[in-house]
Amino acid sequence: MTVELIRNGYKQLGLHALELKKYNSAIDYFNLWQYAYVNRYNIDKYEYDIDILDLIEKQLQFDFPFNVSDIKLKDGEKIRIAYLTHVLDTPTAIMAKILIDLIKYHDKSKFEIHVFTMESLMRTFVSPGHEFIGLLKHANCYTYYAANFKFGFNKLLSIANQINKLKPHVMVTCVALADFNHFFISALKPAPIRIGFVVGPPAQFIPPTFDYGMSWFTHSIIDCPVPCINTGIIYIPEEKPKKILSKSEFGIPEDAVVIISTGRYTKFQDQRLLNIVVEMMQRLPNLHYVIAMSDPEKLNLYNIPVEIKERIHVFGWSNDYEKYLSISDIFLDTFPSGGGVTIQDAALARLPIISFTDDISKPFDQSDWNPAEDMLPKKAIILIDRYHIENIKLVIYKLYSDEMYRLSLGDIAYESIISMRSNIGDNVKKIESLYVKLVEEKLKKGEDDDTI
Repeated sequence: MTVELIRNGYKQLGLHALELKKYNSAIDYFNLWQYAYVNRYNIDKYEYDIDILDLIEKQLQFDFPFNVSDIKLKDGEKIRIAYLTHVLDTPTAIMAKILIDLIKYHDKSKFEIHVFTMESLMRTFVSPGHEFIGLLKHANCYTYYAANFKFGFNKLLSIANQINKLKPHVMVTCVALADFNHFFISALKPAPIRIGFVVGPPAQFIPPTFDYGMSWFTHSIIDCPVPCINTGIIYIPEEKPKKILSKSEFGIPEDAVVIISTGRYTKFQDQRLLNIVVEMMQRLPNLHYVIAMSDPEKLNLYNIPVEIKERIHVFGWSNDYEKYLSISDIFLDTFPSGGGVTIQDAALARLPIISFTDDISKPFDQSDWNPAEDMLPKKAIILIDRYHIENIKLVIYKLYSDEMYRLSLGDIAYESIISMRSNIGDNVKKIESLYVKLVEEKLKKGEDDDTI
């Protein structure tokens, strides 16, 4: 059975459950529909289905209408922003880190910041979410928890009620379509203006009914179905204290030259890049390859010669994966899906970075793109044409054989990312300007409607 037939089956089951007002079942089916490609083929691929999104919004807003038409802003009153987080039991997830940094830089004299979680207070004490809550407290904002309902949709409805009761001027979602629990809250429309982050596949981040999107990825902005502002980077990983580790602790000779690649298991399903690295390892006897990935058992190493496989070191993903960067000499991005915060981590580790160009002329495809050029300045990356990846062989050989060249490129990467920190405050001001603009437009529209 093809994945298209599987998705259509889940879609029909979800729509039927929605019609019967069995919202918990509908959410489960729509989540299975959304992740059919991941579950079937281990690839990140997401597509819009306007029928699904439109019917969900229409039915929920009919069954549970919220009054959001009376947006007001008195003189001297702060603009109220309601941020809706995806989950709290993954505090190391990138969106949690992005949200924390954004709130930290917000101008609290002009904006009143409220964060709504999809977890109950009780659950945050028994999950990793308590770390996230602690960071929010230090960021000087209001935090709200879901009611401790047994059934899922009642919990979502309680969150929407909390948001609407606050009467925020703007609601901002982190990953609106990554989980249909998240989307059902935003689909209830508890706030008059809805904005979504789009730092990845638009079909996983933002519905076409939102007012605006925010991103720093060129490809995401181009394919976003609503107007989308380029905010510039608003998150840079913290530089952690360096741990002095030896390669031998990981079963690697001290004089070896180590290439490292990192990421989710879905980024290692394509064998083309691995085959090139294996070819270079056959030519360069002191070259080792470290792979730090989620679900390492899903990595295919079956056809690799035994003598080469002994120099490939596969580790599971961990919160302190930077230890693997510390024993590495070269960072090699994943292909054809690459980029991400791991590139910035590599820059902080002073590693030379090899990555690949993106093709923004193609429709966005999470399994075939690379935002590296949006994460670091070009001078900080060795960029390989994604349609000529065999050119990487010369780059690997040069880095392998010239230690001074490696070190100088690593220094450039480090200095580049450190200098980017000074831009975060200005980039957050771009976001705040967008909030002000949309609120003013909504207020003016309300005044115009009153005169009709």
